[in-house]
Amino acid sequence: MKRIKNYNETGYNKAVSNALENKKDAKELKESLVAFAGYNTIEEIENYLNEKTGFVNTSLSATAMGMSSQYEHIVKHFDTIDLEHFTEDFIGLTEDYKAELKESFTSYWSKEHTAIIENTLKIIKQFNDMPLAVRQSIAQNRNLDLMFSEQGFSNSLAMSRKNI
Repeated sequence: MKRIKNYNETGYNKAVSNALENKKDAKELKESLVAFAGYNTIEEIENYLNEKTGFVNTSLSATAMGMSSQYEHIVKHFDTIDLEHFTEDFIGLTEDYKAELKESFTSYWSKEHTAIIENTLKIIKQFNDMPLAVRQSIAQNRNLDLMFSEQGFSNSLAMSRKNI
């Protein structure tokens, strides 16, 4: 299992907010695409318009057919807005897209580092499960090595009997 190293919640929230700023345009894009049902690319839509009117200029074709606003909206947003990212009613984002965004703002420890972390946590838990007198008898020297002091252990035991 991957262990999370960092999660950029601020970046995620900003990405969600930015995506939601496009929900009006996404809804209009969906409505515009309905006018060209059956055509899935801009090229197909342009061919359809030009074949219907006989014009070479697609903007003129769209205007002649009374579809200029739909065509312009499709051209402007077709490659920038993914309708699959929005809920069906365009109020929010799909759970899949939010999960995809969340993943993009998450970084993970490598397998090697995850193993080190898990091993260290296991050792620390074992250490913390030891009696207080043992834990008080462990000190760190100037080389950052942990050392066990039998004298410290003896003193800790003596102090704990005294406090009873």
